[in-house]
Amino acid sequence: MQLLRLEKVKKNYRVILEEKPLGILDKRELYSAGLDTDLPEESEEKLVTDSLGDVLRESIHFKAYETCVKMLAVTEYSAGELRFKLRFRGYAEEVIDVVIERLYANGYISDERYVESYVRSYAGKKGKRSILFELEQKGLGVSNLESLVDRIYAEEGLSETAARDALLEKKFRNADPEDPAVQRRKRAFLYRRGFRPDTNED
Repeated sequence: MQLLRLEKVKKNYRVILEEKPLGILDKRELYSAGLDTDLPEESEEKLVTDSLGDVLRESIHFKAYETCVKMLAVTEYSAGELRFKLRFRGYAEEVIDVVIERLYANGYISDERYVESYVRSYAGKKGKRSILFELEQKGLGVSNLESLVDRIYAEEGLSETAARDALLEKKFRNADPEDPAVQRRKRAFLYRRGFRPDTNED
C-alpha cells in the first residue's frame, strides 16, 4: 500500500505519494487512473494499492511528457527551458528528470538542433558574441559551442557584417554618419547587440 494525499489546486489536484509531491492531475485524469472515490475539497490522505500508486505516477509522467511534445511541435526548446516550464506547472524534479531523459532518447530534444534553430533566428538581430553568451546560459551539452556556432554561420551563409550593416541602416538611416555623437551611439548600439565594433568577414 502507498500513502496518497490529494491537495486541491484551483480545479485540479496535486498528487503526493509517500510524502513526495509529483505533479498535478485534473478530475478526469484521476478517475481515468482508477481513483474510485469522491475527490476532496481541500486535502485528504488515504492508503491506495501499489498498482494504483504506480498508475498515478505513470499518468503524471505521461502528462508531463505530452506537454513537452506539444510545445516542441511548435518550436525548439532546450532541456533547461523545458525543465523551467515543467517546474512552473508543478512537476517534481524526479518526474522532470525522467521526462527529459525520455525526450532526448526519442529525439524530441537535440542540443545541436536547438543551437542551429537559435542561430538562424537571431543571427540577423544580434552579434555572434551575444548569441554565444546566451547559448552558454542554457546548459546545453555541446562540447565546443563556439565551433558549432561558427560552422552554422558558414553552412547557412550567415554574415555578421551584413547583419550589422542592415541593423545600422535601419536604426540610423536619417542620422548624419559624420556626426561624432551619432558615431558614439552606433558603437553603443553595436555593443548592446553583441557585435564587435570591428566586425569583419572571416
